[in-house]
Amino acid sequence: MVTITAGPVPYVGTLSAQFSFEATDVNGIAGFECRVDNNAFSACVSPYTATNLNEGGHVFYVQATDMAGNTSAPATYLWTLDISPPIIRIISSPVAIKAGDHAVIQYEVIDLLSGVANVKCGLYTPTNMVADCQPKATIDLGAMTTGNYTFQIVATDKVGNTITDTVAFQVNSLPV
Repeated sequence: MVTITAGPVPYVGTLSAQFSFEATDVNGIAGFECRVDNNAFSACVSPYTATNLNEGGHVFYVQATDMAGNTSAPATYLWTLDISPPIIRIISSPVAIKAGDHAVIQYEVIDLLSGVANVKCGLYTPTNMVADCQPKATIDLGAMTTGNYTFQIVATDKVGNTITDTVAFQVNSLPV
């Protein structure tokens, strides 16, 4: 029987993954064969490093052959490679409003692989007041004074991939 004793965390941000494994059999172990996803089995040793991986879900398989020539059922290990940042979608935002009007920004942040870990948002210009925010929100910045503003959203997924998006708008003293 073959056992995988170590592998990557469920979500990783690297293009390789290392596995350790072992097997025991009364006849002794002649060797191991490994594969990743739908590739063919090939001879391998522990630790085994899978390289040149694509983003997405993967399955590592390892099987052992004993000295009598019997091959075990493969042991499996699932993990996901995530090298893309979350997606920020601006749903609505002001372009130009008049002084005293409320600036309302609606957005959502999604990450299809590892999930959203953290979102920060707020008025970056002129105040640099960015704080923790929800992944999906409608933010009312209140009655605005004349000036140029930039609202910033910074999103990070569970493996550390980060993206920043901004919404620039102007508040005029005269009606727009």
